[in-house]
Amino acid sequence: MLAIYVRKSVDHANQKSLREQELLGIELAERLETEFNIYNEGIVSGADISADRPMYKKLISDIVDGKLTGVFIWETSRAARNTKSWLKLADYLKDNNVILYDNGSPIDLSDPQQYMFYTQKAAFDEFYSKVTSQKIKTVLKRNAENGLVQGKPPIRIQKRGGW
Repeated sequence: MLAIYVRKSVDHANQKSLREQELLGIELAERLETEFNIYNEGIVSGADISADRPMYKKLISDIVDGKLTGVFIWETSRAARNTKSWLKLADYLKDNNVILYDNGSPIDLSDPQQYMFYTQKAAFDEFYSKVTSQKIKTVLKRNAENGLVQGKPPIRIQKRGGW
């Protein structure tokens, strides 16, 4: 059985939609001629696996219980945005002989070079997440100090005789 894990951190136009991630996973399952189960986390942060991510927890449980032969993830940062979380997932996959499919490409985590590469990638994903968070907080703070609106301005309702 192939797990199709989908998640978005925020609703950006340059990220694959949840549905597009599902469809890519389904296409892989069809090519592999295997059954699949979709684990749709929705829009939630991937920075911490201890966060409220019930589908991720179900995914790990199904890996450990031997229900899965593969896990499709559109991009590895969808599963983990920090190195510690990645190492836990990688070890669950490796220890249970479950193949990771990174956007359809099989990753052999028992190969030390691939394990090292994806662990380094996880470190870069974590760095990117932290730097981006700092930049956003800096801009939001500056905007608040200058009295600028955060997000969309409130709706103004016109009263009789003017605003």
